[in-house]
Amino acid sequence: MKILQVINRCSVANGAAMVIQSMVPTLIASGHQVDILGLVDVTPSCADRFIEMGCGYRVLMNEGKSLYSPSLLCKLARVMKDYDVVHAHLFPSFYWVALVKVFCGYKGKLVFTEHSTQNNRQKTIFRLIERFIYRRYDNIVAISDAVALNLNSHLKRDYGVTVINNGIDIASFELQEPASRQELGVPTDAVMLTQVARFGPEKDQMTVLRVLKDLPQSYHAVFVGGGSLLERHREAAAELGISDRVHFLGIRRDVAAILKASDIVVMSSHFEGFGLTAVEGMAAGKPLVASDVPGLREVVKGAGILFNDEKSVAESVVALSTDNILYEDTVEKCRERALEYSAEKMADKYLSVYSVAKI
Repeated sequence: MKILQVINRCSVANGAAMVIQSMVPTLIASGHQVDILGLVDVTPSCADRFIEMGCGYRVLMNEGKSLYSPSLLCKLARVMKDYDVVHAHLFPSFYWVALVKVFCGYKGKLVFTEHSTQNNRQKTIFRLIERFIYRRYDNIVAISDAVALNLNSHLKRDYGVTVINNGIDIASFELQEPASRQELGVPTDAVMLTQVARFGPEKDQMTVLRVLKDLPQSYHAVFVGGGSLLERHREAAAELGISDRVHFLGIRRDVAAILKASDIVVMSSHFEGFGLTAVEGMAAGKPLVASDVPGLREVVKGAGILFNDEKSVAESVVALSTDNILYEDTVEKCRERALEYSAEKMADKYLSVYSVAKI
């Protein structure tokens, strides 16, 4: 098969791009051609990684151009016509792919993966348009049971959604050498809490900052990621008087090494479709403390520790850092859970979706 993966931007900080990156080796090893198409270029990009894997890679528009430009329709149609399967990720990419089928007569198979339990379109009059768009797809995949439930509720009908959990290259996190704490600016004797997440409305790094304020001076928080709310969090750290114990590292390519250098991985979110970095933290052999919200709950319950408020975050972090037996027991459970989310298992399930007859 010739398979085209379509995404808004192939950013190193884009979770969907990381999911595509995880499945590509298995797809190629199975004898299929896999190419990646970004609607708009971005810096920093993971293009070099895709090319190393043997993928074709291209973008339709230069960095800074709008994802809503009407010219994307014709440009995308010219690319899609050469593929047996087009797999779309995120909005508005999956709208453009569906519209190519409607207006440009694409004859291949369309697959869409829904990555989130919530989006702004669910709160508007978009529902009728959404139903029209979703019907253009031959198969719809959700990354968790929570995402599938929310999608069917939003559309007011059962679309026969297939649930395929995200996966990662487990070995790359298990075997990774830890980053130098000195280079990260974190004291070697500190209890290092790490959260890898974009600074956006769905995330909740502010809870971690407030918790850190009430923890002893030996606790430090490391945040990996960029986003629109990053500066607000820098300001909040200063206002709380903890700037010397908070480390904003921005977008990084060495996430696995940073996780490996950590003591505890935190995933504080208001909502999640799945929580890929939760699995990465567990695979790195670290105990995970995460918000008790749909998507994350499926991944973490019974392995890591779930929390509902700031008090329980603080209690969990202190308990893990002072009780060696609890720490090691949680690490072992997290390692075992991570094995359930391998990239190979994910890719094999997607191959089944690509191969079955159209719905």
